Amino acid sequence: MEVRNPAPPPIPAGQSGRTPGTLQRNIRIPPLPPPPDQHHPEPHDFYWKRVGNTDCSATCGKGFWQPVFRCVSRSSQEEAGQEKCHTAAKPP
Repeated sequence: MEVRNPAPPPIPAGQSGRTPGTLQRNIRIPPLPPPPDQHHPEPHDFYWKRVGNTDCSATCGKGFWQPVFRCVSRSSQEEAGQEKCHTAAKPP
């Protein structure tokens, strides 16, 4: 007489034969979406350009000079009024 093992009971839908806490290794992870476009602010139309220096405060010894800046158009490189450079920080 031949003894047969009974067939295992069917696994209910939505459940696997794994014990709780077992990781599933053969899964597909969808790719990440592309990062959002970063907004780059438009460059200022005007900027402070160094155009030279003041005269030295002393003709000899330990005098000093100061840099001179002018507001300039980016497109034409022409000097403009200081009010045009209100959005750009003036160098010290």
